[in-house]
Amino acid sequence: MKRLWRFDITLTLRAPILTAAQGGRRFGLDSAVQRDWNDCPALAGSLVRGNLRHAWNEFKELAPCSAGLDIKRWLGSQAAEENNSPNRGLLSFSHWFAATSQGAADVVRHRIRMNGKGAVARGALQEVEAPFGAGDKVEFVGQGWVELDASDASDNGERVAQQLAIDIQKGLVWLPAMGAMKGCGFGKVEGVKVEHAAVPSPDPCKIEGDADRFGIALAFDRPICFARPQIGKTEGNRFESHLHVPGAAIIAALAARWPQGKKHQLERLAASHAQPQAANGCRPLAIPLSLAVADDGSVHDLAMSGAGGLIGERAPAFRPDWKWKVESRIATSLGWPELDRLLEVHTAVVPVRNIADEGQLFSIESIDTRTRNWLADIDLGLGDVAEKDEGRTTLGRLLAEGLWPLGKTDARASVDIVPAHGFAVPVGGADAIGEKVVLVLATATELLAPIPKAKDITSVEHWRAAYDSAFRKISDGALVVDHLFTREQLAGGGYLQRRFGEARPYRPRLLTEAGSVFVLTVRDERKAQAVIQDWLRHGLPSPAGDNWRTCPYRRQNGYGEVVIDPCPSFGE
Repeated sequence: MKRLWRFDITLTLRAPILTAAQGGRRFGLDSAVQRDWNDCPALAGSLVRGNLRHAWNEFKELAPCSAGLDIKRWLGSQAAEENNSPNRGLLSFSHWFAATSQGAADVVRHRIRMNGKGAVARGALQEVEAPFGAGDKVEFVGQGWVELDASDASDNGERVAQQLAIDIQKGLVWLPAMGAMKGCGFGKVEGVKVEHAAVPSPDPCKIEGDADRFGIALAFDRPICFARPQIGKTEGNRFESHLHVPGAAIIAALAARWPQGKKHQLERLAASHAQPQAANGCRPLAIPLSLAVADDGSVHDLAMSGAGGLIGERAPAFRPDWKWKVESRIATSLGWPELDRLLEVHTAVVPVRNIADEGQLFSIESIDTRTRNWLADIDLGLGDVAEKDEGRTTLGRLLAEGLWPLGKTDARASVDIVPAHGFAVPVGGADAIGEKVVLVLATATELLAPIPKAKDITSVEHWRAAYDSAFRKISDGALVVDHLFTREQLAGGGYLQRRFGEARPYRPRLLTEAGSVFVLTVRDERKAQAVIQDWLRHGLPSPAGDNWRTCPYRRQNGYGEVVIDPCPSFGE
């Protein structure tokens, strides 16, 4: 049994104070103050966390009495220490520590740089936003959370939480200043207050007793970032977020708090990717790659066309050739909302010297989550009756407490239980299949494993044959591939190899991207209906298996979700 503890942290800093914001700012302003969603000046939670780590590391070096302070347990390992192996700390913080006052608007301070002659260097005038007057004491308020096992102390973690609160306060008091320009007097720490309390357990969420599948709506407390694969020059220093929350992340957040001795139940639990809520309250559908745009702007679905050809005497444009306005219009028709992206820049700081570490700058482009929920489905259908009942009870308790940490921003999400979600556009069902079925991947999947050798893929027909072999296998011969519209990407790297490659030689994985379209010919209608019903409920099975220890792209993690015969309408 675990218990959640909250630490209310108040930092009192003496102005001037600057933690620089990223992105656009008004003309003439060189350094703007970072602000939270309520437009209050704020310190980044990652800044507080990083400074606390430095202070604790100094304690370990200078004070033998601090030898028992387990920094890795509370704050996790730095990437360089563990070669990127996962070791997330138990202690998490608010995304922002917001000031209790908004301060003055449109007030600036000026800084200059002197040249070798003692005069002002040409062009070296800096205009810095200064909402607080010099000498003002400003309080910044945020929270920390940690979940402790009852075994951490005989009093359910009270003594551990109390000691952690003391250690947090000691670490933050040790800091001379926080933020930018500390060397010239900015952000001096005047006081720290840390109070701790156990978070009362909420009433469990009510899940219908016979509900094998139900929906959840996630409301986040901060921006989210679930990073896309990095390539080229941006690798390692720019993280751009997917629009969805992977089902694997939802299951991982549950797994961290699932009862010991019952973890095997998680191998059967399935969670779809959480998608941003569409205007009609449903989940959006990935853009089918069979859509083409004619020269007059009209949209045509060529999935069931007999053969390729011209439209209006011009070759139509498929998705890789669309301009932004066209793609935005089609995405909106499929339920995708326009989401704002936020840029945050982080860097490592050299201990003791308190300056930015050379070559350690990186940025996170996250999704603004203020205006909508993210929707996913949870499925218990792969377990037996006893496991379903027990899992339903456990889920009701854990989901009531929320999900965390999620993504690179350690987001926390409150959860509402809702009916299972449909899609923002009409889709078909297994009971209405004809001679041919149009199957669209709603999420990416791993269909070709191992990857076909290059010498075996020398024509379009070879590519179709490779997918045909995969579909024949997973449908037991009931469905064969007539033609297709697909796009693939490689997934791999050292991290995936260490986590899921075991002792095998390194090989990347091939993912068929969301929106890929397969036109399937039905060979056995009765068998095909049963197979498609299973796919609609649970997703396409991966040929790599469903063992989470070796296959991260299994259908229980939200990959391979499909729809059949979608019928979107497109605004002109």
